[in-house]
Amino acid sequence: MAEETGLTNVYVAQLLKCQAQLNPQTLSTRASPLDEAVMHYGESINEITNEEFGNCIISATVFYRSADKVKGGDGEDRFVVTFDGKFLPYTEQKSEHMASKSTTTSKLTNS
Repeated sequence: MAEETGLTNVYVAQLLKCQAQLNPQTLSTRASPLDEAVMHYGESINEITNEEFGNCIISATVFYRSADKVKGGDGEDRFVVTFDGKFLPYTEQKSEHMASKSTTTSKLTNS
């Protein structure tokens, strides 16, 4: 998407997470390759994924995205997006599991 829009990959990621906005000129000339469904439904998709599989994230360390244009049941053009990333469940971060326990950390956990 970054290559298609001429924007940086980080900026496109920020757009998809609604952490940035395009100015009106860029919006009218470059926004079409951006997937509106991800921007609009991203948080809901994440919540449903967490409900179905447990609280997790999709790792971006090794991450692939593919997109295909297909014909729908009524012959209309449809867009299929696949995200392929490593499933990483959230884990509770307990201070007793820390390899390094500084004085600052001890004061925070004991207060």
